[in-house]
Amino acid sequence: MLLEINNLTKKFGGLYANKDITLHVEEGKIIGLIGPNGSGKTTLFNVVTGFLQPTKGEVIFDGDVISNLKPHLIARKSLVRTFQQVNLFKGMTVFENVLVGTQCKLPNKIFKVIARTKDLKQEEKRLFEKTEYILDLIGLYDKKNVQAYSLPYGHQRILEIGRALATDPKLLLLDEPAAGMNIKEKDDLIELIYKINQKGITVWIIEHDMNMIVGVVDKVAVLDSGEKIADGSSEDIQRNKKVIEAYLGKEVI
Repeated sequence: MLLEINNLTKKFGGLYANKDITLHVEEGKIIGLIGPNGSGKTTLFNVVTGFLQPTKGEVIFDGDVISNLKPHLIARKSLVRTFQQVNLFKGMTVFENVLVGTQCKLPNKIFKVIARTKDLKQEEKRLFEKTEYILDLIGLYDKKNVQAYSLPYGHQRILEIGRALATDPKLLLLDEPAAGMNIKEKDDLIELIYKINQKGITVWIIEHDMNMIVGVVDKVAVLDSGEKIADGSSEDIQRNKKVIEAYLGKEVI
């Protein structure tokens, strides 16, 4: 199992944002995490990626306990995420934004930078080629010299995914990646998620809209009021009474 979340709880004062969540992510799969607004989805991502510390429980990634690691150390272990709000270096070009991601796992090379050694130049060439490969993969190669701030919103969200891919993730967490996208952009996003997964990268997606990921994911987990109320295939989840109540309310059941 690539990711194991065991009895995870996160409290803010007396309020449970996540309560006793146990959830496993299998390597090579596309996994969905859904639930109504305020159900604790992003909090769970924040705990898994080190932006929040758990009140109780543990997170194990690729065999190592990561529950109390800082976000940059978790990223170096190849667990990387995007955010609900676009968080680009908007003063940089599209190419430069992705290139930044390639630096995640590089050791400190200050001497080589000063001396401009031969192997540093070779490394730069490799990272430039890698950046161009990723831009081609995400469909933004022809915009590589464009300032990130001038991209349409949907392309900015795709660029953020590209920057995450530049870190060579084993597990990529996408927090509502389709938010604000039109139908065409959502279709392109789904195609990109398939491409990423076919490269051997496990993908875990938060979505508020269940219709967005039905048919895309291998498995879905559902949160409501901070607790996991169901997990299983898309078909099972759509028929689950607790899930229907969480989205529509008991009065319509």
